[in-house]
Amino acid sequence: MRRKFKQAFFDEFRIGLDLYLKGEFKQAYKILKKVPEIKGTPDGPTKALMEYITSCNMKKPDGWNGFRELIEK
Repeated sequence: MRRKFKQAFFDEFRIGLDLYLKGEFKQAYKILKKVPEIKGTPDGPTKALMEYITSCNMKKPDGWNGFRELIEK
């Protein structure tokens, strides 16, 4: 049972991450929103991606190259 949970969690996260990297923010958010539901609690990486996506109003920034510079710890 635990293995199925882990696999579902990582599968959804990977899909969301791939969409994020491609700049498909709305679709990425939709998938990433499911990750905490699977786990039962939010995790740091998923939360950080979702916060960034919402800070961009669900649209990739101009010049998006699949990553962003992290400017704080």
